Amino acid sequence: MGPKDARKVFRKLGTCSRTFFHIVNREFGPPKELEERAADALAGGILQEGHQCGMLWGASLAVGAEAYRTCNDQNEAITVAIIATQSLMNSFTKNEHTINCRD
Repeated sequence: MGPKDARKVFRKLGTCSRTFFHIVNREFGPPKELEERAADALAGGILQEGHQCGMLWGASLAVGAEAYRTCNDQNEAITVAIIATQSLMNSFTKNEHTINCRD
């Protein structure tokens, strides 16, 4: 699978949160299958409740995992993950006009 395979990945993995965790994570390095599977519960806006979009959760988890892997200092990793997640949320909001699932 490659850079233009989001639909194929989604059909295989089944949830938006897991799909985005997988897609972002594979760009950074080795797969994190258990973590990706754990992201399934975040789909549909956290357990199908319509809260924040699972795509944001999945991407944020992958960004956080990469920050933790690449930063020597835990506080730096947290800062990097928060700033990157804010950027993801701003971009998503700009394009979708909401961060919630099903709006």
